[in-house]
Amino acid sequence: MTVYDLPASLSTHLQAHLYLSDTEYAYTISVLYTVYSLPNIVLSFVDGFVAEKYGTARTLVWTLRSIVCEHIMFVLGVKTRLGLLLVIGRIALGLGDEVAEVAVSEVVSAWFR
Repeated sequence: MTVYDLPASLSTHLQAHLYLSDTEYAYTISVLYTVYSLPNIVLSFVDGFVAEKYGTARTLVWTLRSIVCEHIMFVLGVKTRLGLLLVIGRIALGLGDEVAEVAVSEVVSAWFR
């Protein structure tokens, strides 16, 4: 999915908006990428099973909702300058993004059979 690099694409503007020094900003970006990756350590083992058990359509809807929630939380976190909301939003993205990629791959492969 294309939303993975959201913090990097906003790098200079986000740093200025959050009033962070270079060191603080580097730490914040590292935390944002880490919390995105942590759920995927576990979810990468169960993505396929989830899609098979609950169906691809239901799994895709759930994960896309998670991605939309992430964007809303991330935007609200930037607007209010709350780092915790940024982190929670990235966790929500980590829960949904990689599972969505598995479900989309399944839909595409079924389409071209």
